[in-house]
Amino acid sequence: MTVIELLDKFEEYFGKEYTDAQRAAFVAKLTIFDERDLPRVYSEILEVSKRLPFIAEVFAVGRAWGLIGAAAEERVHHWEPTTCKLCAGEGRVWSVWGLSFDDARGRWMERLEHVMPYSSAEARNYHFLDGEYGRVARCRCEAGDAPTLPHGVPRWPENLEPVRLVR
Repeated sequence: MTVIELLDKFEEYFGKEYTDAQRAAFVAKLTIFDERDLPRVYSEILEVSKRLPFIAEVFAVGRAWGLIGAAAEERVHHWEPTTCKLCAGEGRVWSVWGLSFDDARGRWMERLEHVMPYSSAEARNYHFLDGEYGRVARCRCEAGDAPTLPHGVPRWPENLEPVRLVR
């Protein structure tokens, strides 16, 4: 069950409708729930609520059932500038890639357009052109090993191919 389906079922059962603003807020907030848990939330709300539920009531049910926990402690990434040419000491590298179709080969190609530190002014002010997208990577330098950087983010490769066939 999706969040939209959950809201539709609430509206059908309680005979009232959410406003567009309420629906948007529900969709934004309830993405924290796993879709497999939403039928359980629906069932519990029907048992405890006499009217169309508010977001706070859905969250209370989620917490009571252990579907969501208390707010996690935020890990702040503090860093000091260094001479690293890729990340400037931050540990994160942002790259901009261009995707284009090569008519001669009949294949899609991606091309490295720009590389910059993730929090740099250049990265913050960058405007994508058609066919461009961004990727984040941990730097190869010591700063890329910081415990506050998610290790699920890949490392910037040592020998990166700046142009490659993708499909």
